[in-house]
Amino acid sequence: MQNTFKIYDSVSEFCGADIAPIDDVFNRVGHGWAGYRDFAQSREYFLAGASEAETKPARDLLNAIDVEVHGHKGDVWAPSVQGAFPCVHDWLIGSPTAMRSKVQEETECAPVRVVLNISVAAGVNQHTIAHRAAAAAAFAMKLSEHRPVELWAAVAVRNDDNMTDCGFRVKLDMPINLSQVMAAFNPSVCRRLAIAYCHTFSGGTSNQFSYSFNCGGASPYEDRDKFVRNMRAALKLGEDDIVLDAGILSDVQQIDRNPVQWVKDMLAKYGEQTDD
Repeated sequence: MQNTFKIYDSVSEFCGADIAPIDDVFNRVGHGWAGYRDFAQSREYFLAGASEAETKPARDLLNAIDVEVHGHKGDVWAPSVQGAFPCVHDWLIGSPTAMRSKVQEETECAPVRVVLNISVAAGVNQHTIAHRAAAAAAFAMKLSEHRPVELWAAVAVRNDDNMTDCGFRVKLDMPINLSQVMAAFNPSVCRRLAIAYCHTFSGGTSNQFSYSFNCGGASPYEDRDKFVRNMRAALKLGEDDIVLDAGILSDVQQIDRNPVQWVKDMLAKYGEQTDD
């Protein structure tokens, strides 16, 4: 079986794909593990976006993050009363700032692609998933304050039935639509839809998926760097793209304990400069 990773340029394209729903004990609506919407309702939910109440944790988190993110700073020559060399034109017209000195100024920032791996480990509960969603959304929103952000939701897994690697990434709205981001992390999307899509892509008879995919079974539990490299390659991502890793239990617990600090750490890592 050939590995299959699909790229969708919009949520509407993703929701219009020819995918069959799955009906098993975990994916049944009454169970709740994959949300309380059926397959068709889950697609409608993703298209419409999360409710105002569902986005409130992300908005509250944004308000709690007292960090200003700046862009790149570069050296420019600026007018000065003293400096490295004169500007002849300014000197001839009698300007008091005819010299030029080197200063640092914030420069234009290139757009950055942020890819949110919405998949989560089977043992992660809905409360913790919601916290992870709020933190991821807050990070993307805060980062977008200083540079254009192209936001994607993604899944990359292995079907343990036939060892086929599969997944997708779907482009989210620009500018960032907070309700759409929160909906992407909801179990109706990150479990019900994601499992159905990956089941179709992999042609498996089982719905057992794991993160041990690609190149000899790289797993985030055993070799995080190798897992991320393989995930980037499978989803056709570049080295400069920012990727939120799969939601393994240790990671989501860290976010759950202190989401504000997690967002600050991510901004410090990817936002060039942060001021408390």
